[in-house]
Amino acid sequence: MTTCRALICLVPCLLAPVAALPSERIEAAYELTWSGLEIGRFETRLTADGATYRLAYAARTTGFLGWLFPFTSIGSSEGVIADPGPVPARYAVESRRREGINTWTVDFGPAGEVQRVDLTMPVDEERDPVPAALRKAPDPLALALRATRSAAPGVHLEEVSFDGKRAVRFALACADVERAVALEGEPAIAIRHVLDCTVAGELVAGASRRWQRDRQTERPPARILLSREIVPGRYWPVRVEAETRFGAVVVQLTDYR
Repeated sequence: MTTCRALICLVPCLLAPVAALPSERIEAAYELTWSGLEIGRFETRLTADGATYRLAYAARTTGFLGWLFPFTSIGSSEGVIADPGPVPARYAVESRRREGINTWTVDFGPAGEVQRVDLTMPVDEERDPVPAALRKAPDPLALALRATRSAAPGVHLEEVSFDGKRAVRFALACADVERAVALEGEPAIAIRHVLDCTVAGELVAGASRRWQRDRQTERPPARILLSREIVPGRYWPVRVEAETRFGAVVVQLTDYR
């Protein structure tokens, strides 16, 4: 079930809210389902004062997956707001599963250089090294803030992110126009139009030596639906559809305030 754990960790990056206005506070909750069954939940919280930001998330497996493979993850990115996107100063994550606890913290300098990395990992989480050229900001959450802020019809963005353990190349591609939509189920907020985008992630360094077989399988990019009808003037993620080796997983916005 490593793929499901990885998706739960990735989703906060895909669903992070856009760059905040001065003194803005945003909270959003999402539900993950597989074959119609709930398998995970997570919440994101963004606070900003116009000069600095802090984006935090909390994720966990639920239902039968939570019973079979209990997993929780909390993390945050904080730094300063700049153009074209936030400049992180610190990125920190803690994840727990039956096999042990992983914690890692990355401190970034003003130019995005890594100043310090602290890692605590079980033996089975040993990873390949990350070259010095790829050990730099943005972290995944800071990159999500930047990318979602820039989302618009026809946009194509690509950048590499470093989280203290691995370097991943993310690519965002959006359709040329919005489309009318009737979302399945009961979305938290009525939405009439969405912008179809895809997000692809490619591991470029820092691969886990335990899960080499799983990363050999190529899967299509995740599909993400963004809407400007939730937060006026900005796109906001409302749904993600991703293929895993166990089938399709759907992520749906359930609460926003």
